[in-house]
Amino acid sequence: MHILNRLMITRKRPPVNQSDSRPLEITDDTSPQLDLSTISVNINSFEYNTPISIISSTTNQSISYYQEKAILSNTVTKWLIETDISDTSICYIKAAVPSTHGRQYLGAPNSDNKVYLYTSRNCFTQWNLSLMDKDTDLYKLTYVGRKFDSSHVQLVIARYSEDIRWVRAYKDIAIVYNKGIYHDTLDTLNVIQLENIGREGHTYLHHMITAYDSLKERTIFSQGDPFSHNDTFLFAIDNCDKLDDVMPLGLGYLVNNDLPPQKLLDKIKQKTDYGLEYAIFKINKNCDYMNESYFYDAGALGFVTTYRSYYKIEQSLSIIESMLRRSKFPYFPNDTFYFSFSGLFAVNRAAIKAHDIEVYINLKEELLSENNQGGVNGYLLERLWLHIFNGYRYEKYTKELK
Repeated sequence: MHILNRLMITRKRPPVNQSDSRPLEITDDTSPQLDLSTISVNINSFEYNTPISIISSTTNQSISYYQEKAILSNTVTKWLIETDISDTSICYIKAAVPSTHGRQYLGAPNSDNKVYLYTSRNCFTQWNLSLMDKDTDLYKLTYVGRKFDSSHVQLVIARYSEDIRWVRAYKDIAIVYNKGIYHDTLDTLNVIQLENIGREGHTYLHHMITAYDSLKERTIFSQGDPFSHNDTFLFAIDNCDKLDDVMPLGLGYLVNNDLPPQKLLDKIKQKTDYGLEYAIFKINKNCDYMNESYFYDAGALGFVTTYRSYYKIEQSLSIIESMLRRSKFPYFPNDTFYFSFSGLFAVNRAAIKAHDIEVYINLKEELLSENNQGGVNGYLLERLWLHIFNGYRYEKYTKELK
């Protein structure tokens, strides 16, 4: 495979310039970021799968990737070089103490070769360790992982004021729709400014409409801060080739605030073999939680009352049926709906294009029919994404709920 980046290392020998060397620093993303091809390092007395310190031969070099400053002191310089069981030419560089949101493996899958942390041992975090000089025990680490394929997957971010430095690790596949004040942390990203209306639902529909004829094979939709809703969200992006055609990615509304209750999440959440956790909630046509997924949600009860009052619908008509009818959506007459919290989901191109573009235009128009922020329609739309793309075919998601 083409050699993209190199880290030069020595085994069981001191750094060449001991007085000038220092550990490679784990920094936050405000520091200058370096291409691996510009870095040469020495590693002393390393063994596979054993913590090591990586030492730079100059005093001004660092590997920079997004990480909260509060935990930097716990993770500086300690790494594991892990072998791949199925391929002896592959290894992985893992932080001995993982960062938040599960990030721990070094990779450089963007076209600019910048180094960030990712969650998983996969095609985006693969390296090769090879002996260059037997007499001097000089080794090299070469990044041999895949680059992101922007024709295959796109990450759509709906931002208002969130800190989205985490998106830089996915810059080749990310598009940020910004509805708030522009911040210089957006400078390296693909940003489109939108009017501040309709919250994330409007952003997603805008993308489906404007990109309808150029949709990628798979699109991952996210709010600017997905982590308060699902701390394992990055596992989905890092393993995008393993996602289902329509994939729920939400876990809870505010997980750290016990909404929904943690005991309920522990009971119904599902976990993939690549680390993503998600939860599917079963509701009826008036958004009441059903069966195993039931809990008391005062907010949901409130927007049901608000919807009925604003649109003056008859008691015999459910609010979901009302919204779908008003949107001219090809309504599937379910008694049961399944949804995943917080507008986090992935969907393939075929599922989006199963509907004519007018379907999304009508949904966007109805979303804004109460007020320009979406009102209760925004909360209803959040509960309808899986229905919009999958009808009532949820057997593979809901085995534990039946």
